[in-house]
Amino acid sequence: MLEERLGDAQVATAIRLDSHLSERHKQVLLELYDTFCREHNQTSQTTPKPAKPAKPAKPTATDQLPEEGIS
Repeated sequence: MLEERLGDAQVATAIRLDSHLSERHKQVLLELYDTFCREHNQTSQTTPKPAKPAKPAKPTATDQLPEEGIS
C-alpha cells in the first residue's frame, strides 16, 4: 500500500525522513496526503467546466457616493 501512493514523492519522502514525527504520525500524515491526492484526482477528472461569470449588478442609489459639497 505504501508504494502505491499518488502525489509528489518528495512530500512522502520528507514526511518519512522527519525526525520530529513518530512512526504513527508519519503513517497518519501519509494516509491523509494520499486521501487528499485521490480526492483531487477524482474531482479534477469529473469537475465540469466553470460557468461563465454572472454580469455585475447595476449600481443602486445606495451604492453611489454622495456628491461633493453636501454635508
